[in-house]
Amino acid sequence: MTMPISPEHARELARLIEHEAKPDLVLIGAVALGHHVPLGRHTSDVDLAVVVSLLNVATLLGSLGWTRHATMPHRWHGPANFLADVLPVTHALISQGSVSFDDETSMSLVGFDLAMEHAIPAPLPNTRTTVKVASLAAIVVLKIVAWTDRPSRTKDLSDLATIFKNALDENDERRWDEPLRSIQFDEQSAFFVGLEVGAIMRSAHRKVVNGFVRTLLDES
Repeated sequence: MTMPISPEHARELARLIEHEAKPDLVLIGAVALGHHVPLGRHTSDVDLAVVVSLLNVATLLGSLGWTRHATMPHRWHGPANFLADVLPVTHALISQGSVSFDDETSMSLVGFDLAMEHAIPAPLPNTRTTVKVASLAAIVVLKIVAWTDRPSRTKDLSDLATIFKNALDENDERRWDEPLRSIQFDEQSAFFVGLEVGAIMRSAHRKVVNGFVRTLLDES
């Protein structure tokens, strides 16, 4: 599936990947999701998890000519209307469970270990560069964490619904393998996602995912 990213954003992302510091980064968010399933909505930015310390992220991105948003410390602007949300995700920060940019801005990093561990290399359109993309299962966990932290983000629920419905193409041969062949056709895709997520989750992730499921069941 073609990655839904503009040529300008792809070229700017390639500049970061090819930076002399050789940063380890993974594409997450809507662009990554659109690489796996038809998204059905436009996105004007890229979301990145970058293995860089909180102290050094400004030096790295500033060297590219990117500038930090005045009130959103994770958001960066670059040439040609480039826009990126960047989260530093060192092992220490992931173990801590969150990253705090200032006294008012803190973001959960639950699930980012999965995004880093289960990333898939993919060609970056309109460049000669390869970018690592979070797996679909890891994106599901990140979406659940994001919605749990901010239930007002209905976009995350909509994206999850899209994943459950479209993770498997109608002609995907995996539909005819066990255990999916024993599941009703219109439930196979969601069942497949559950299997994929369950295969990579650990206890910290399972706690959040189970809480999410309980919330949905209670509301229904």
